[in-house]
Amino acid sequence: MASTDLENLLQQIRDLFDGEYARGDRDAIARIMQAAKGDALAETTKKNTLRRVRVTVPNRRAKRGAADALIRRVLTERRLKGAGALEIQQSAIMPAEKLVSYSGIRFALDRGREAGTYRNKEGKGFLIENKAAERQHAAE
Repeated sequence: MASTDLENLLQQIRDLFDGEYARGDRDAIARIMQAAKGDALAETTKKNTLRRVRVTVPNRRAKRGAADALIRRVLTERRLKGAGALEIQQSAIMPAEKLVSYSGIRFALDRGREAGTYRNKEGKGFLIENKAAERQHAAE
């Protein structure tokens, strides 16, 4: 007797699973048809997805002119020694200076060399004194 009760219970569970599987098929077909009609699953998506929270990441870029200011400060301090891009980056003290990237320093050095503000000798940048003084007076 116990085995027939167990078999009946197992059969009922199988029937329930089959019914739920069929219902899942119908729901999937209905969603596909809804999407094909252009309803874009708006309501079912709202019900079935978790609320997404947008996380804003603080801007980690240096402000405009930060690379030039850093280069000017370091090359003024080193005068005749000069400094390479990596040395300039490692000389950053202020938080704003630390945001300046290596490539930003290289770009600013190249731009300054073309403008006549800096010169390059054996991979080190040097400040051209008279041109830098002219620019500083013009800015004031």
